[in-house]
Amino acid sequence: MIRPNTAKWAALALAACSLLAACTSIFGGERRETQFAPMDLPVQDTALPAPGDPADTPTPEFTPTPTEVFVPLSLSAADCSYGGQFQSIQALDPRTIRFTLCAPDPAFLSKIAFPAFAIYPQEWLASIDTLDPTQPPLSNPPGSGPYQLADWRRGEALTFQAFENYWQPGKPAIPSLNFRWNLDSGERLVELQAGTAQGIDNVAGSDYLAVQSDPSLALAPRLRLSQDQAL
Repeated sequence: MIRPNTAKWAALALAACSLLAACTSIFGGERRETQFAPMDLPVQDTALPAPGDPADTPTPEFTPTPTEVFVPLSLSAADCSYGGQFQSIQALDPRTIRFTLCAPDPAFLSKIAFPAFAIYPQEWLASIDTLDPTQPPLSNPPGSGPYQLADWRRGEALTFQAFENYWQPGKPAIPSLNFRWNLDSGERLVELQAGTAQGIDNVAGSDYLAVQSDPSLALAPRLRLSQDQAL
């Protein structure tokens, strides 16, 4: 359960992070203001192709059509006695956000890269106060990706179906995705070996050898969210 005041700060943080273009600073000191600005675009090569070489036809990039004029947004606290982490959050332009923290937080850049700070429509954020308070805010999550929520049995299974009106033609190629939970890593491996699952996450260290010795399986190490080196 989230207290009303905290929910409003969380909503603004989500809206702010939806406009982020780059995160390049480290925090320190008593209180810092950090501004995230867009990176300069590289200069395009205008050289002509060599004679006889077929000219490449560039794939047109998707450019969303603006529907509204940007209006700067901000929310500030009189001071930090309210117990939160932010003194203020300001959307300065479509690609620049300024966070003013109440205290130094060296992990802040990693935190705002977490899935909890995904991009959400402003209209949905504005409707949070009207949602059913007995249900989690993301019970019916919005999105613009290639899949949409079809079924959600909390703690058991999650099903997505392809979004027919996805902006990129021909995608997604897979009509549906099914995710199931099982806290026992050994049972997850048994399902994978039996063919009732196409992939599992968080393979137990004790199962590495069994996976590596099975020619029908592949062990794929992945990066942590907070580091750049593989495990």
